[in-house]
Amino acid sequence: MTDHEHLDPLIAAGIAAFEHGDYREARKRLAEALKHGAEPRARFYWAAAQYHLGNVHEALPALQELAGAPPPVPEQ
Repeated sequence: MTDHEHLDPLIAAGIAAFEHGDYREARKRLAEALKHGAEPRARFYWAAAQYHLGNVHEALPALQELAGAPPPVPEQ
């Protein structure tokens, strides 16, 4: 039994893809899970996959939200 078998199949597949370094597949699976109101763990792995793919501008707000940090103030 893997650590992810108790999770929703989309989340489990997304986390497994992430752990194998397939960030595009992870992002795809986790984005689908998020459409259905998935748990924060799915949002974290989705944001981490975005970060690994170079989409920092999409990952940062999600990671800050999960961390409870206020969003940065844009520089003038």
